[in-house]
Amino acid sequence: MSRIFLRPHDAKPDLFQRVWNVLFGWLFRGFNRIFDASSRGYAKVVRRVVRFGALMFVLYIGLIGLAGYGLGRVPGGFIPAQDQGYLIV
Repeated sequence: MSRIFLRPHDAKPDLFQRVWNVLFGWLFRGFNRIFDASSRGYAKVVRRVVRFGALMFVLYIGLIGLAGYGLGRVPGGFIPAQDQGYLIV
């Protein structure tokens, strides 16, 4: 496996690689296309978030406060108040 990964990009593919590309090349090309598009989209989102850092910090603090408020309103245990403490088998 390392022989395949460490070989130069312009090296001629061997028999196994040619067969592999014929059988599954369409899948790899599709995956690479989707992966590249999602990478570009993620980079664009990160650039915008970094540009508006102060606003994102305020939004982050607001989400932490909202989570704390929600955790304070939810009952602490999983046992309902109607439980009488016995088990019926």
